[in-house]
Amino acid sequence: MKYLLTLCTLIILGCAHQVKKDPKKVEPKAVGETVESVQLKDINGSAIHTKDLFAEKPTVLVIYRGGWCPYCNKQLSRLRKITDDIEAKGFQLIAVSPDHPESMQASIEKNGIDEYQLFSDSKLNLAVELGLAFKVDEETIEKYEKYGIDLEKASGENHKSLPVPAVYVIDRNGKVQYRFYEPDYKVRLEENKLLEELDKL
Repeated sequence: MKYLLTLCTLIILGCAHQVKKDPKKVEPKAVGETVESVQLKDINGSAIHTKDLFAEKPTVLVIYRGGWCPYCNKQLSRLRKITDDIEAKGFQLIAVSPDHPESMQASIEKNGIDEYQLFSDSKLNLAVELGLAFKVDEETIEKYEKYGIDLEKASGENHKSLPVPAVYVIDRNGKVQYRFYEPDYKVRLEENKLLEELDKL
């Protein structure tokens, strides 16, 4: 019993260490590091592992907060315009958020996004693996609720956590080739800058 309690404590502490309390203190995977495979869900709710996604083609991986976020929606809409350019350079574009599959489907219909794939990371498997996850404080949650934003409803989970928005370029083996992240969710990677970075790889 003592061993089990110790093990549970270590697991809890490990999770707490990975999900930061402050978005400014996240420690994202760096260039050269490998992203271990985790499970996501597609918009139909079917499970898929990131290693299988990455194995298909070098990947531009966009991590965003959710379809409820206007800054994320603007980013997704702008990415639509360069999807062909990204693919012409030999990369696939994948976007992932904590939204559960039904929420993602609604986002696709609302924003007319069908040029690239969206995946659900409602349990924050990928956000934690990338070192981007942080706990949203109660003050912010209350502010969101005033604007009709329900994080628990959006994700279908009660972790009340989000990822710091980021863009990663990952090779077929899961190794990070490029990263951009910004704790200020209003700041996003410019499309021209992304294309320039892809030309360097």
